Amino acid sequence: MTERNQEFSTPLPAAEARGIADSIHRWITTRSRIWARGPQAYDDTFKAIQAARGRKGGAAKTAAQLDTLVRAQRLVFG
Repeated sequence: MTERNQEFSTPLPAAEARGIADSIHRWITTRSRIWARGPQAYDDTFKAIQAARGRKGGAAKTAAQLDTLVRAQRLVFG
C-alpha cells in the first residue's frame, strides 16, 4: 500500500491511506455479497447470469438468421 501511494505526485499521508484501506476492508467483509454468501455462491450466480445472456443472444441470432432466410426465399421465389 505504501509503495503504491508513493507513486502519486502528491501522496496521501500514511494515516489517511491506512484509514482508506481499513474502510475498504471493513466494507468488503461486512457488506459485500461475494464475501457474505461465499465464493461458490457468487460463481453459481455469475454462471447463471452468463448462461441466460448466452441463451438470449442465441435466440436473437437464430431469429436474425431466419429473417435472412425468409428474405432470400422471397427474392428467389417472389
